[in-house]
Amino acid sequence: MTIIRCMVMVWVVGILALVLPACGGGGGGAGSFLSPPSSGEVFVQEGADHADDMLLPGDETVILEMLVSSSDDLLVDTITIQGLGTGNDAADIESVQLVEDTDNDGQLDKGLLADKDIGGVTRVFTGDNGSIIFFLNPPQTIHDNAAARRWLLVYTFNDDLPSGFSYGAMLTGMQTRTPFGGSAGTDMIGSIQTGDGGNLAIMRRAAEADEGSANPANGIAEPGDDDVPLLHFDLSWPYTQDVTVNTLALEVELLNGASIGDFDDVKLWLDADNDGEAETLLDTTGMGTSSLFFAGIDHDVQGGGEDSFLVTASFGAGMLDQEGVQVTLAESDGIGYSDAFAFTEGTPVAGGEIVATRPVVAVI
Repeated sequence: MTIIRCMVMVWVVGILALVLPACGGGGGGAGSFLSPPSSGEVFVQEGADHADDMLLPGDETVILEMLVSSSDDLLVDTITIQGLGTGNDAADIESVQLVEDTDNDGQLDKGLLADKDIGGVTRVFTGDNGSIIFFLNPPQTIHDNAAARRWLLVYTFNDDLPSGFSYGAMLTGMQTRTPFGGSAGTDMIGSIQTGDGGNLAIMRRAAEADEGSANPANGIAEPGDDDVPLLHFDLSWPYTQDVTVNTLALEVELLNGASIGDFDDVKLWLDADNDGEAETLLDTTGMGTSSLFFAGIDHDVQGGGEDSFLVTASFGAGMLDQEGVQVTLAESDGIGYSDAFAFTEGTPVAGGEIVATRPVVAVI
């Protein structure tokens, strides 16, 4: 790993020193000292990178980790961070917090074991890609040669945000001093920011799939039956803007020797009144050995709304007793949306095992 030391520019005001890193590229991984800090310097290293974390509207999300240590007892009075990314920080981020990760797990903890707020009042961005200064009250002591303290920068996002915009943060300054009033410096490794290679965390939106009220349990159908219900599910979209459902991929299990030729006219229906009845035909496809795919749905789910869908198939007249099928909405990416970053929570949703049963013919 390449270690890059930073040139430090210091403006002394009274007994305080404003320390701004002038860093090149590079990155820091989680851990303790990579090299001992110089006397009288705070040592800052990036913890786990959160560039690949999934962001959702309304989430409270760790966006940046800082590991802070020193070879002397030093005090940190302020920390300055700058927002990054294509999203509008002032409009999209409801609040920004700085907390101590008390159990050192890299996660924001609440409740009885809540992480400690060290940043004072909750802050907000006043402009896109603007800066926030946290005035630490009380100032945080970094003890000599102790284990690094893990500080977490936390964004709380607004509830109704579009997908595809990126967010991150960069540490741009620290105001530090010795306990006796002397100025202190900062030794940094690389660039302490989300996504050190320019890759930032991306906002996504989630639809919610649930088992429908008429989802079939394990059941039977007679050979030759048309439009046999295989799966009934609800899909909700909790955001203001509408979204279009374009495609649907389902997992298939053929039962007891059944083959794809045993099924005809696999259909996807909109069940507008959620009664389990086939109403508006959305698309048709063929049965697959392990999956089936509806490629031409083009149905709008209204913002804040919920729609119900029904999957049916016709059982062939030549099906043998107990041959059948089960279909499942198995994956979070099983539904394709007009919002390319949207995905589906609540999966898997499975229909029952539906098997053919031939009627018993009485012989007289």
